[in-house]
Amino acid sequence: MIMPYMPLSELISESNYIIFGKVNDMKSALKDKDEEFIYTDVKVSIKDSLKGSLKQNDEIKIRIEGGQVGPLGQWVEDQPEFELNEEVLVFLNEEDNYFYVNGLFQGKYTLKGGKLPYEICEKLNKNLNTDYECAAKIIRDFC
Repeated sequence: MIMPYMPLSELISESNYIIFGKVNDMKSALKDKDEEFIYTDVKVSIKDSLKGSLKQNDEIKIRIEGGQVGPLGQWVEDQPEFELNEEVLVFLNEEDNYFYVNGLFQGKYTLKGGKLPYEICEKLNKNLNTDYECAAKIIRDFC
């Protein structure tokens, strides 16, 4: 199946939450006793909330499909990938007390040195390495 492209305007409008935060912990587990499906809960500490009712310093769990449990690993196409201590801008929706990345990999961006990557800078019509504050203002204005 081909993942359809989501324009930034659609990501913003169809996300209930947009946050900037830091990945503090990641834990993978088997979803069922048959050991057929692995999920990973990614704990993120919120540094800034651009849309929705989440607040600075809240901690949330983002659930993604796939992960590693002992010798058993599972990779799921189009799922976003997270790393410990990574600073991220994510577009989220909530279901059953967990947050899920809207647009799968399209709804998660990694900041490096406080700068956003090319992919979202291009969508924001900004120069490469737009700083977070500038991007946050554009996203807030759009909401």
